[in-house]
Amino acid sequence: MAVIKSLHLLLALLLEIAMLFALAYYGFHITGSEGLRFLVGIGLPLLAIALWGLWAAPRAKRRLPFTYLIIFKLILFLGTACLLYSVGRHQWAFIFGSSAVINELLEIFFREK
Repeated sequence: MAVIKSLHLLLALLLEIAMLFALAYYGFHITGSEGLRFLVGIGLPLLAIALWGLWAAPRAKRRLPFTYLIIFKLILFLGTACLLYSVGRHQWAFIFGSSAVINELLEIFFREK
């Protein structure tokens, strides 16, 4: 069980990092002016970092209660998957979204133990 929990924690970290890259990828690949792409490509990851640090980070002063934390993470992860899908990265979106759901289910499972 310890191996599965360690893999879950590794997946959680990789998903958080991948989310930032995916948000930047989306921003730099939307249609619009170069300035808008730059603003969204830099702004979305920074917004995600700020929100994560405020409500989801382990040492956050205003960390959400567990149920709301899971919902918050799913909104961010699945929202990112939808953005990837919208710029034509359908396989990436599916892999990212399904990995996020599996990770959050594992989070719930390990919380129950």
